[in-house]
Amino acid sequence: PVFIELGASVARYTTPLMRTKCFEPSREVEELARYSDACLAAVMTRIKPGERVCDLVRAGLDALAPMRARILFHDTMGYSLGVTYPPAWLDNLSFILSLANTREVEENMVFHLPVMLRVAGRYGAGFSESIRVTARGCERFSRLPRALSFT
Repeated sequence: PVFIELGASVARYTTPLMRTKCFEPSREVEELARYSDACLAAVMTRIKPGERVCDLVRAGLDALAPMRARILFHDTMGYSLGVTYPPAWLDNLSFILSLANTREVEENMVFHLPVMLRVAGRYGAGFSESIRVTARGCERFSRLPRALSFT
C-alpha cells in the first residue's frame, strides 16, 4: 500500500486529505480500509451542532471495535483546522476530537478526521476527510472517494 497525505491551502485555510492506494490489496489491507471508512462514516453521520465530541469519538471507536485488539490506532478522531498554515495546519491543540473532550461541536467548525489503521510492523491503510460542520451535519471538502484502487 502507498500512503498519501496532501494539504491544499487557500488564503491560509488548509484542508488535509489522506488516502491509501494499492494495485492489488490483500484481504487484510482491504479490511483495514473498510474499517477506516466505517469509522469515518460513523463520525460524519453523527456530527452536528450540539453533539458532544466524546460521543462522536465513541461512535467512531465503536465502528472499530471488532478489530481494535489487532490494530494500532491513536484513539483520536481528529483535530480542528483554521487559519494557521503556515507553519502548520493544526488549528488548536486544545480542541482534539478525543474521549476526554466533552465540549459541543458548533456550526462552521472545521476538522480533519484522520483514520489510519496499522498492524505493527506489517502494513497499514486508512483515509481521512476534512469537513465543515453545517446546521444539519457536515460537508466534505473533497470529492475524492475513499477507495484503495487507483481508478
